[in-house]
Amino acid sequence: MSAYARYAVYVVPQGDLGAAGAAWLGWDVDEGGAVAQADGLDLDLPALTDGPRKYGFHGTVMAPFQMREGATLEELRRAFAQLGKKIGAVRCGDLEVVALGRFIALIPQSGVADLRAMAAQVVEGLDQWRAPLPAAEFERRNRPGLSDVQRGYLQRWGYPHVMEAYRFH
Repeated sequence: MSAYARYAVYVVPQGDLGAAGAAWLGWDVDEGGAVAQADGLDLDLPALTDGPRKYGFHGTVMAPFQMREGATLEELRRAFAQLGKKIGAVRCGDLEVVALGRFIALIPQSGVADLRAMAAQVVEGLDQWRAPLPAAEFERRNRPGLSDVQRGYLQRWGYPHVMEAYRFH
């Protein structure tokens, strides 16, 4: 396994929303390839979406992480499949376009507590496969403005936006 391999848990929308996201970014995550970007907008979409394009249109459930020493991808897949059987369907309401720091995101306007509970189950359920956060990565993510609780989550879970600090986007 590559020392740079990272894993994450994302929700990938299907249907019209998935198609619109792919056209916005110029990348279809299901197909794993480039698609024509939306045109007719007074924006330089290729430049604006250069960074997020590589991730595809998705909602983050568990942020990217490196696997711990000795863990295998097959173990992680099995654990994810078992966890998926325990977690029921989660729905959210209307999505609102919001600026989150340096990027634009779709944020649900209802169902947030259910999303937060589901994400906490995933983070807790898969944490044993996550490698400890390297010191350099901790320093990079330990930004001014994090609360003490978020800083504690960064140390414990490898990401500051988990548990009650989770924000689906």
